[in-house]
Amino acid sequence: MHQNHLNCLFELWQKTSAPMFHTSEFWPTFTNDAVQDFLRAKTDEPLSSSPTNRVVLLENRQKIEAFLAEIKTLSEEKYACWQIYIDFESARLAELDLIFEATDEAKSQQLNDQLFGVPAELHEADALSYLLYNVQALEPVSTLAADARQRLIEAWSAVEPNVNIKELFTAYDDYRVQLKPYIAENFAFLDELLASHSDMLTTEETVEALDAALEHMECNSSGWTAAIRDGAPNAFIDYDKKNIVLPHGRPYSKTHLRGLIIHEIGVHVTRSVNGEQSLEKLAAVGLPGYGPAEEAMGTLFENAPREHFELMHSLVAFAIINFASHSHSFRKVHELTKALLICLDKKTEEQLVHYTPDYGRMAFSRCIRMMRLGTGVIVDRSTTKYWRGLGMLRDYFEIHGTSNQVIEEFLLGKYDCLKPAQLKLIKKH
Repeated sequence: MHQNHLNCLFELWQKTSAPMFHTSEFWPTFTNDAVQDFLRAKTDEPLSSSPTNRVVLLENRQKIEAFLAEIKTLSEEKYACWQIYIDFESARLAELDLIFEATDEAKSQQLNDQLFGVPAELHEADALSYLLYNVQALEPVSTLAADARQRLIEAWSAVEPNVNIKELFTAYDDYRVQLKPYIAENFAFLDELLASHSDMLTTEETVEALDAALEHMECNSSGWTAAIRDGAPNAFIDYDKKNIVLPHGRPYSKTHLRGLIIHEIGVHVTRSVNGEQSLEKLAAVGLPGYGPAEEAMGTLFENAPREHFELMHSLVAFAIINFASHSHSFRKVHELTKALLICLDKKTEEQLVHYTPDYGRMAFSRCIRMMRLGTGVIVDRSTTKYWRGLGMLRDYFEIHGTSNQVIEEFLLGKYDCLKPAQLKLIKKH
């Protein structure tokens, strides 16, 4: 890497604009107790412990607008990264507007389309048809699975089953398999790290294991740690605080933890650390459009060690959108999502009995990430990016292949892998 004669806007961005945020900071929060009350049917809908944080949201908006106003007076000829920062901040404003305008259905839909793509262009109809095809083909191993299957068939009575997107699944899974050697080589240390733990870990034990993995992968020297936060909807990355955040009171299986390390640290944190050390430091937090392919890579990384993996889970977001379109009840959407997760897992009867309590919690996590207000109305379609990103990765791999060198280049920072100009900024700003 070498510096050229052009300047970078990163220091001005740090000084003037809003710091990096995760949108969960602004949406209503739901404590673990509130989640458990909903799962035990003590409440009809999950009850938030705090409303949408409009005050801090507007403060962040004003800072972003001030930064944009300042850099628009500058010359693109002097700053090679000028357009990148314009696009980056414009997307952040749209994310904040999505939260602020959540109760305006028309504006919410427009902003979701702008940020995450139009569902029809993401094969939404074929996604539902393929899910139904697989549900109908399921041979239930228990009454629980049979009831779940029947509930979904009734909910999707207007959907025609087909396998139009099956070839996409085959292509995506081929790439997952091709990543196995890289994962085996770079994450062999996990066997020793997790050997002393039982099959289920408390949240505190999970944090300790994550911190140990961060140290092994030399991410702790950049300030990265794991942390517990009550009200967090799921595990997520807080780039401003350099935290891997876990919800309070949620246990993790050893298998889940292994996947969490490979996905969150192996992809998200590694790209951030490398971006921070690059010539375009905004690549530590994310250049425009970086997200979908990164999430898809995390999914393939996490599941590469498995002998078989059902990529069908990447279609669940489209199912939730469909469920919500026919019912404004969070409870109803949650029940159907739980039924779908049971069918997709294809577990034995003994396993289903053992894992039954987990399906309610997993379904809640899926639903609350889209129905952020705790009602049955979809206000955030960001989880469709997992499916969208798989298509982006396929395009990337078709051009570059899946060699270790290609993977390492992908990990150089948080950039859109289909935009060579962004990689050029990282290498030769």
